[in-house]
Amino acid sequence: LVHGLDVDAKRIAGIRDYLRSRDMYGKISAAVYDGKNLPYTDNLVNLLLIDDSKCEVKEKEILRVLVPGGVAMVRGKKITKPVPLKMA
Repeated sequence: LVHGLDVDAKRIAGIRDYLRSRDMYGKISAAVYDGKNLPYTDNLVNLLLIDDSKCEVKEKEILRVLVPGGVAMVRGKKITKPVPLKMA
């Protein structure tokens, strides 16, 4: 599953329309967020891509949502959440 986020509600509306017009909505979805807090529970995300220079999500927040061993690519920088020793 792919979930796109943006702070711009108009852009999200356009993305949703595009996805629906191509019968892709569901496996791919899009939502508005505040640009700082990711709308995911702890240890849920396998791969996170952040390319927007205006994004203000802190590394601590990124690590919160990544599964152990999960990877984030933030404007070209790779962040990997460590796997606890008791899980290895």
